[in-house]
Amino acid sequence: MSYNSLLINHCVVVNAEYDKWGEPTGVIVLTPERCRIEYMNRLVRTTGGQEILCYARVFLRANSVATNASQLRFDGFDHPIAELSKPQNRNIIHHKEALVR
Repeated sequence: MSYNSLLINHCVVVNAEYDKWGEPTGVIVLTPERCRIEYMNRLVRTTGGQEILCYARVFLRANSVATNASQLRFDGFDHPIAELSKPQNRNIIHHKEALVR
């Protein structure tokens, strides 16, 4: 069984575009991506020390365009990414895991 066969859900990666002063100019919605969504409640501490309750863990492909500043759109809502990790085996980064609020 391949990893791609486990990606049974779909989401859209949403990135905001900013001008040179840091003001938002618009929103770029990228193409839908295959993913796997695991709904769960998990308490995550941010780099600022704030505790956030995460709603779901989303597994993405390793070449996904999602970053820490992105949002994932599924279930009709935009979910900001609280934590993005890139697990790897001995040789390569296998996939990305995003915890969303």
